[in-house]
Amino acid sequence: MDIYDLIQSSDLKHLRFGFYKLVYIRPTQFCPASCRHCSARSSPGTQRTAEVERLEKWVTSITDLPEVEWIGVEGGEPFAAPAQLEMILQVAQERGVFTSVLTNAYWAKDERRAREVLKNYPKINFLIISADEFHEEYIPLSRVVAALRAARDYVDRLGVQICAGPEYPTFRERFDCLAGDDLLESVDIIEVPLQYIGRAQESGVIHRPAESDELPEAICNFLGTPVLREDGVFVACCQQDAVLSSQPNLFQLGNLDDCDALALKSRVDADVYLQTLRVFGPKAIAEAAIKHQWGWEPRSYQQGNICELCLHLASDQQVVEGFREAFNTPEYHDTLALGRSILFDEPLMMESMEVDLV
Repeated sequence: MDIYDLIQSSDLKHLRFGFYKLVYIRPTQFCPASCRHCSARSSPGTQRTAEVERLEKWVTSITDLPEVEWIGVEGGEPFAAPAQLEMILQVAQERGVFTSVLTNAYWAKDERRAREVLKNYPKINFLIISADEFHEEYIPLSRVVAALRAARDYVDRLGVQICAGPEYPTFRERFDCLAGDDLLESVDIIEVPLQYIGRAQESGVIHRPAESDELPEAICNFLGTPVLREDGVFVACCQQDAVLSSQPNLFQLGNLDDCDALALKSRVDADVYLQTLRVFGPKAIAEAAIKHQWGWEPRSYQQGNICELCLHLASDQQVVEGFREAFNTPEYHDTLALGRSILFDEPLMMESMEVDLV
């Protein structure tokens, strides 16, 4: 964990991702579809939805965070919880926070119906529609196109998020043909990889990626992007396995029924373990665990996938407690502060002022 190596890195600009500038909110885990690749494992049988009154308190608390610029509403299917979605958009609008909504457009039976749905909600700044070969088994592409055409009059920005599965090229041909050049010109196409996570692990749509005995090496760009679950639990990590876990774990900071978002954010801000994941990555913690003999043993992990390593480490309380005790020093806090400033443009707040860059 050498800050000097970090300073000498030449590829830092693409890593900038502000701490708590974006917060995800999941008002419901219900979804009318059961897509085979769904990382959130949502389905019609998943009925967990936040109570509006409690959710309003939680959203207000989140918008009190001075760093927050965007709220991303996802699920589940946000439009399947209309009262909750309306309230989130309204509070965000009143607080001057931008909003994005991720939907599968099941509600857009045709363009007229899509307009009727959208006009009843407060302004959505960025509407993103998930559409791919897996969604198409439940939601016809005609609904996706109807939603896109209608939304041009109601939102600031439009996107289509497409999971690049085995049939991606033929899906794109169908989508591009149905959408037409005029619509495609006004839509951002967001390609995302098919991931071995969530329902994709059991459905067979993707095989487990190759494993390696070498510890995967990368930092976590997204640990500063928390998720509010429909039960009020505030999760520091937006990786699905961390979000969906029913057991208390390292990344579940607390419930917004009991504590405000600012206090929970402050815990992450000051946590040497979590901030090390952002600055040096889980490999650094794994190497410390081996060096200090905290009883943790590495195993094979998906090549290049830091999440498996991170979750393996986080499940070992001796590693978490050992690392926090060994590295909770003013000098190491300064190292992390400097790393956060370099990587993420965060304010430089030093404790010991003993880091010499010369």
